[in-house]
Amino acid sequence: MSFYQTLVEHSMVGIVIVQADNVIYRNSEHKRMFRHFPKRISSELECFIHPKDYEAFRTLYHQIASGKVQQLHLVFRCYPKLETENPVQMKWIHCRGNRIDYDGRDAVLFNMQDITQMKALEHMVRVEDKMALLGKLSAGIAHEIRNPLGGVNMYVEALCTLLNESENLDARDTEEARQIVEKIQAVSDKIKNVVRRVMAFAGPSTPEFKRISLNAPVEAALNMCEVTLRKSDVEVEKILMKKLPECRCDKLLIEQVIINIITNAVQALKDTTGPKQIVVETGVDGEWVFARFSDSGPGVARHLKKKIFDPFLTTKAEGIGIGLTISHRIITDHNGSIEVGTGKSGGAEFTIRLPYALN
Repeated sequence: MSFYQTLVEHSMVGIVIVQADNVIYRNSEHKRMFRHFPKRISSELECFIHPKDYEAFRTLYHQIASGKVQQLHLVFRCYPKLETENPVQMKWIHCRGNRIDYDGRDAVLFNMQDITQMKALEHMVRVEDKMALLGKLSAGIAHEIRNPLGGVNMYVEALCTLLNESENLDARDTEEARQIVEKIQAVSDKIKNVVRRVMAFAGPSTPEFKRISLNAPVEAALNMCEVTLRKSDVEVEKILMKKLPECRCDKLLIEQVIINIITNAVQALKDTTGPKQIVVETGVDGEWVFARFSDSGPGVARHLKKKIFDPFLTTKAEGIGIGLTISHRIITDHNGSIEVGTGKSGGAEFTIRLPYALN
């Protein structure tokens, strides 16, 4: 192998040569990036490149192949895994195409670099910026609501006192007035609860890290949800690793995350006709300890999976859509991750991962 062949084979950029519409060479990095790659560019790329980017790539290729231009750049999305048993994973690719001479014939040289991670980081930065701005806005709104709400509660309490001391109202009028007051109090409590959750979203508590087993907050959260689970006829199967390595976490905050996941699962199982079950599992995954929660409900719609942790996204009639957003922030503050997928029974599956406590 010549010096230049060695450079190409060991390049960190995927290199492809196309001649007469056929792929005649791929270097090692390109084969690593794309286990399967179309052999004919014009006829086989449509099922590989994202529909929104296919026309742009086709135009780029034909302009270079026809000699109209010598070089073009393009960023496109594609699906490198075509096996039906594997989930489709989209990649972002930065591609540069050049017209070259190869063995005395015209050819197109493509240099491709996987920028999926960079795009993910850019998305995270944009989300963090939006979250910070949204947090400030939410705190301001919550503050404006909380002040008049305090006045409403004060007047309701005064009205209750007057009703208790009144001698001029008959029993029927008194009972009707009490029912009205109870409704006002119920609405007031709902508003107060929303304000509390929005304030938690705007400025969540700073974690107080301690070395504990992840099993501890899992068991505590299940105990707190025991009554709700029993009333909803939901069976819980626990598969907890006995000697689970310790992690550094805030037990109360992790409990809050787990309670939110379990509560969502119970609500998802509400209209399920079959067995209502939640499987709770803890274990080790590489350098992480994990807690996984799978339910037998309808699962999370595919189009919602990437947005499930976005603020104010909810499928519940009375939800405001910040529970999972707060949970995501808490786990991120623990240098961990929280992911949503599909469990073995077809329902939703949430997995929390936290790093080992090494010292």
